[in-house]
Amino acid sequence: MRFSSARRQLFFACVLTLVGANACRRELVGRPAPESDLYFPLGMVISQADQRLAYVMSTNWSQRFNTGWLSVVDLDAIVSGAATPADVIRQTLLVPSLSGELSASDDGALLAAAFRNNNQVIVFEVNADGSVQCGDPDAESGLDAGDRRTDCDARHVYRFVADGVDDVFIVDQFSDPYGVRFLPSRDGAQTLTIGYLTSFLGIGLVTFLDVDLGGEEILGNQRSIELGGASGLTVQTTGIVAPRPAPQAATPEDTDARFIAIGSRSSAAGVSSATIFGINIDDYEFKATEDTDFASVDFDNRAKIARIDIRAQAGGFTLADLVFTDDGSRAFAAVSFSQPTSGSSDSVLMLNARPRSRSIVLADDSIAVVQRPEYEVIDALAVPGTPQSVSYVPRLNAPPLLVTATFNDNALHFVRVGETSLDAITRIDRAVGSGPVVVRHARFTPSGQSADRDFVVITSFLSHGLTVFDVTEPDPSAWQQWRVESTLADGRRFR
Repeated sequence: MRFSSARRQLFFACVLTLVGANACRRELVGRPAPESDLYFPLGMVISQADQRLAYVMSTNWSQRFNTGWLSVVDLDAIVSGAATPADVIRQTLLVPSLSGELSASDDGALLAAAFRNNNQVIVFEVNADGSVQCGDPDAESGLDAGDRRTDCDARHVYRFVADGVDDVFIVDQFSDPYGVRFLPSRDGAQTLTIGYLTSFLGIGLVTFLDVDLGGEEILGNQRSIELGGASGLTVQTTGIVAPRPAPQAATPEDTDARFIAIGSRSSAAGVSSATIFGINIDDYEFKATEDTDFASVDFDNRAKIARIDIRAQAGGFTLADLVFTDDGSRAFAAVSFSQPTSGSSDSVLMLNARPRSRSIVLADDSIAVVQRPEYEVIDALAVPGTPQSVSYVPRLNAPPLLVTATFNDNALHFVRVGETSLDAITRIDRAVGSGPVVVRHARFTPSGQSADRDFVVITSFLSHGLTVFDVTEPDPSAWQQWRVESTLADGRRFR
């Protein structure tokens, strides 16, 4: 089925410009989800233990079925020749529809996903065999009618509220959660950070939740940071949240503080920009009590936040994705939605992410010295076609790669990463299905072989499939490819 030009424009408005799930949602009764298949797959995580499994979230974007689902996919089976979803999907866990990003804790024991239609977050536990669970699958207490069709219980499900330290907000402001990442753990404690695709009154929020598996509720202690409003900046989207990894080796500019980078489309005086906000979550004072002099605290908090506009150095005004090297020294970004009249193109960026010292003025007129990444652009490379995801691939036996998928032209771009440069290696067209979105790196020893190989795994949203490339060899002509695609009837239709 081919989309007409008008229908394609509507589809991209709903999926890519991130106008909010409800604007594109049809209330359909649906039917039970299939046991082994993929359908509008989006979020994806590679297993931590041996990287042979991919956890893939089928979003059920068209509302054809009465739930979404999380699939455990055997990557080793794919590279060994299995070609259908039934041959490679080990487990299917029913979840709500319209999920956003899927993320893993740094030890790989937990997964978390946001669900846009219900404004909720769900935590999943990863078992020793790689299977996943989110509580009692038959539980009904504390769940609404939709969630009762899932395999999750109420302990694992969190719906956003407006009370406690968030009582300055209203529930409508916690709208359309999408980006979900675990902060680096501290003394075994886990914290989630959540970004939203739709901002209420243009203020933009990022929310934090503590994770306590032993508690009555797994997620709690909700507190949020406002990015616009009082600063005079209108923040249209804050869907991308990316924690900077803790430094592996101490250097004079390194710090063990936990930094979170928030990607947004922001505007001031009517001019849109791609902006990165850098926040030291360990040096941010949340409202504690009604007696707090929050005006002064808020002033100090805002003074500590780094705000970097990268629009002048790259095409596009939406930061689609942001990832880091393992040591946190560099970041890589995908920037989308260039305006043709601007003369610039969508792009990928390499940025310096090391903290640097800055003197700031506090509310009491005193001077404080803070350390924070300011994300200076080292190099930029044009990548037309609306890049949606970017992955840094530190290969074992070859120079590292930056890989991005472009949604509009169904292409995969491979870029060589130098110390100060990004250089295009190859572009592979129409070999990753229709609407490639998420790109991830996996490294494992395939069955029957004796050494680790480097793989790139890609979900294709419109053709409901998964593609795997073996990128171990330095020469792209030696790379191998495997493809698994949906077997659902009318699988490409989104009605």
